[in-house]
Amino acid sequence: MTTTTPAPGQTPPSLPTRGPSSGGSSQRRRSRRAQRIADTASAGWKLLVFKILVLGVLNALGVYAALVLYASGRPVIAALVVAAGIFISWVYFRRGGLPVKYLLPGVAFLLIFQIFMVLYSGYVAFTNYGTGHNSSKDDAVHAIMLQSQERVPDSPTYQLAVAERFGELSFVVTDPAGDVFIGAEEQPLEAVDGAVLDAGVVVDVPGHDVLDFAEVLQRQGEITQLAVPFSEDPNDGMLRTQDARSAYLYTSRYVYDVDADTMTNSETGTVYADVGDGAFTSSAGEQLMPGWRIHVGMDNFVRAATEPAIRGPLISVTIWTFAFAFLSVATTFVLGLFLAIVFNDPRMRSRRYYRLIMILPYAFPGFLSALVWAGMLNQEFGFVNNVLFGGARSPG
Repeated sequence: MTTTTPAPGQTPPSLPTRGPSSGGSSQRRRSRRAQRIADTASAGWKLLVFKILVLGVLNALGVYAALVLYASGRPVIAALVVAAGIFISWVYFRRGGLPVKYLLPGVAFLLIFQIFMVLYSGYVAFTNYGTGHNSSKDDAVHAIMLQSQERVPDSPTYQLAVAERFGELSFVVTDPAGDVFIGAEEQPLEAVDGAVLDAGVVVDVPGHDVLDFAEVLQRQGEITQLAVPFSEDPNDGMLRTQDARSAYLYTSRYVYDVDADTMTNSETGTVYADVGDGAFTSSAGEQLMPGWRIHVGMDNFVRAATEPAIRGPLISVTIWTFAFAFLSVATTFVLGLFLAIVFNDPRMRSRRYYRLIMILPYAFPGFLSALVWAGMLNQEFGFVNNVLFGGARSPG
């Protein structure tokens, strides 16, 4: 084997070396390979089936919620629910984006249980929401007329069958002329085609399950509380039953005038009008309850600042809230710092045992500690009363 000696003035040949660029490209190749392996593993058929099942349930609930919101007059919120469902499905069905897949559930719960609650609480603060004012005006009209109903003396008898669909009960009635109608709590009576009758009573209705005698007995309380509107006009009354066999027409002593937006007591002649306070109010100031929710602007804050019955407790609670926050943080810090200094002093004997005692509350779950203390402080056989106080019966 011969060795070539470079001529004078020539640079000797150098051996090939792995430079920084070569090492960086090798690292990038390993990263891409690891990413491909992770993507392949995440695309396994078991995980795919799990994704389809979970996202299918979530999307079904989202569609149902969107339909309910849209039917209740909240199309913007319904659209946001649909958009959120589409976004979540896109995130979990696409490749990559692993950090987003882990962060999305936490962000969703944060939006629902924290940010939404704060925003909704702020919205409620500018309304009259509270006892008697927690629904819409239509619901208030329906409730007022429902709670003041009386049976019409000459009401015809309607043969009754009770049907169910999607958990909602309906009245299937046959009028004296033999025509069949069906209605629910929020659905006025409408004609039915294809109903099967036996001795004048409906036994089968397309799209509904007719309850048998045993099922009627099980839900008798729910059935007797049900009131079905006779028509779209609330003044026409409602059908109700006491025995789940026959239904009768009930009308309210209040007459609602849609054009004038008033409630009139047919017995006394008193007229209740909507004066903007979220309730039907008479000229004497008497209100019909329940009312409905309206925006009141800054009225709630003005009342809180001007009425002594509200202002005093509010100021006390606010001061105590800030005092508790300051004192809890300060005392915890000071006491913790003091114990840390004391337990780390080499002159203190048996430091290990004191530290063990101090760490015990952190080792026990909170509910278990509560049960232990409840037993120790029991008035009859608790350790504290029987051992420390010699069997005395303490008030706690």
